[in-house]
Amino acid sequence: MIHPTKNKIPLEIDGEIIYLDPNSAEGKALQRIENLDIDDPDQFTILIEEGQIVNITEGLQRFKKRGYPVEIPNSDS
Repeated sequence: MIHPTKNKIPLEIDGEIIYLDPNSAEGKALQRIENLDIDDPDQFTILIEEGQIVNITEGLQRFKKRGYPVEIPNSDS
């Protein structure tokens, strides 16, 4: 007999335990939280407030460092 909760991720909500498929979006999100390195700023989404100055070049450099194909504009223009 196959156990219905084997290889599932338990999640308690309001005292009730549900079991998530590890391949579901929710299961993957919980797995990422378990492996989170709070000292790595690349693992967080940064919110920008209206009126805040944003350094686009720095952001593009971070994307490039992570392996994304980006073109960094010339800062002279």
